[in-house]
Amino acid sequence: MSSPEPMVDPLTQPRDPFLDACTDVTLVLDPNGRVRSAQATGLTGGVESVAQILTGMPLSAIVGSHFADLVEPSRRQMVARALSRLRLGERLPPISLRLLSSHGASPPLVLSGARLPATEGDFHLALTQAPRLGALNRTTHPRDPDTGLLDRDAFVAAAATHLAAISATGAPAWLTLIDLGQLAEARTYLTPDSIGKVTLEIGAYVQALSAGGDAAGVVGHDRIALLHGAGIDGATVSQDIQGLLARSWRDGKPGRPLILSLSPPASAPGREAVGAVDTALKTVLSRLDAAIPLTRAASVETLGPGTAEEAVRPNAAPTDPRTVESGRQLRTFGRYVMRTDYTLVFQPIVDMESRQVHHVEALARFTDGTETATLIGFAEEIGMVEEFDLDVVRQILETLARSPESRLKIAANISGYSMQSGNFLAALLQLLDRHPVGADRLLFEVTETNRIDRLSEVNGSVQALRRRGHKVCLDDFGAGSAAFHYLRALEVDMVKIDGLYTDAMPASPRDRAIVRAIAGMCDELGIRAVAEKVETEEQLTLLLKAGVRSGQGYLFSHPQEKPERYWSHPETVA
Repeated sequence: MSSPEPMVDPLTQPRDPFLDACTDVTLVLDPNGRVRSAQATGLTGGVESVAQILTGMPLSAIVGSHFADLVEPSRRQMVARALSRLRLGERLPPISLRLLSSHGASPPLVLSGARLPATEGDFHLALTQAPRLGALNRTTHPRDPDTGLLDRDAFVAAAATHLAAISATGAPAWLTLIDLGQLAEARTYLTPDSIGKVTLEIGAYVQALSAGGDAAGVVGHDRIALLHGAGIDGATVSQDIQGLLARSWRDGKPGRPLILSLSPPASAPGREAVGAVDTALKTVLSRLDAAIPLTRAASVETLGPGTAEEAVRPNAAPTDPRTVESGRQLRTFGRYVMRTDYTLVFQPIVDMESRQVHHVEALARFTDGTETATLIGFAEEIGMVEEFDLDVVRQILETLARSPESRLKIAANISGYSMQSGNFLAALLQLLDRHPVGADRLLFEVTETNRIDRLSEVNGSVQALRRRGHKVCLDDFGAGSAAFHYLRALEVDMVKIDGLYTDAMPASPRDRAIVRAIAGMCDELGIRAVAEKVETEEQLTLLLKAGVRSGQGYLFSHPQEKPERYWSHPETVA
């Protein structure tokens, strides 16, 4: 893609006062996009002549035409795709464009409207002159000449505007990055004109998917980013772009582009939204850089939220066993994020003296038998674990909302990697706001598969949750790097003593002394100590003598699919 070229902004030129007299031009299109009727509405007489100035042609000349054919070429495909995607009852977000006639281009316009079921799927549209300030007209910002998309800085500004608008509705926005590495191969045998046609088609397609029809830009060599609302499926996007590439492909079938998505935090207009988009963009770019060596070798083309499945390139031939295994994990994890290949089961944490359940922990179980710690550790390494953590919390919130058992309390495991991220915290708090449950019913366990480096950021996230009334636990205390400096840095409500100590206590006086020390320290700090992997009565007795009052393990219950069972059937707990 070539360097972007600044273009003259016609909105900075004097505005025609006669156009202000015309409120808009209303159009009715049949389901095939042909104009049934065109009418000018306004506040003064002579609106027909004013409308002709606005559109560049008599309204009578519009009737019977395919509307997309009237649009400037660089926006034509985008408008056609935006209309084709509009379902019954949906509104068309504002799209900036110009109309073309034999007399030249119209002034900058904004197209909006809806597709109404009451009129058998007709499109009811309005064309209005773009306001002097605020409208994201395509000539306002520097553009990439190959795709017609915004350059990086202009994209961040446009995406921030739409992020703030979407945030105001309470809905999530998504930032999606598309890597078009396939173009490098195409350039070796396609003419510049053919490459130009393909890239313009891809640009128009991506624009139609983006918020407002113009929140898309070129953010690197053969890399496109767009901001959009929910409902965009990454696998479908990847397949559609593959189809556009295939029209000019020489042999076989082109691979699908690699796609990665994440959701920026809800943001207010201005600097906050710009910062959120900029941070999200840098995050997806760095994650894609980390994932590409694995995904291209192992034929993975879609990652993360917004993807329904992984796309596999049939002609790939990876040779490095380590890369193949990493690619397999990456493909598998992409499915896990979308809930298709993992489920949650629940195991109780109990008072070991009374055997009463305090709460249950939600545990992810992967349907192919993959070890949880292995896969989560890999996800942390490539930066994909945040989406998985959010999905788990979402499922738990849904479980709490529909459960008839008001005493039900569930702990969600959150990676320490995720807790280091301000974007993750913002997305988590937004998720909690959208699914309100009593804060005492949702607990969090901070887990550590890989070492946590930014403990101050993690503690900030922990305290944000505790201020909302959620209890927070430090998991696997004493294992790996999770030692006393963690407890010094993180103010938590509970500590889980790693099961390796429980397992060793019957035969090891040294381990019994360590557990007593941990229990005593927790008591001094006002922290509940919980023993993991309690499987025998002997272990239970030793733990109680050491001062540990709470425990979890097969002695009390194996994980169950329905967490309410621990309260409705107390005999479930041994």
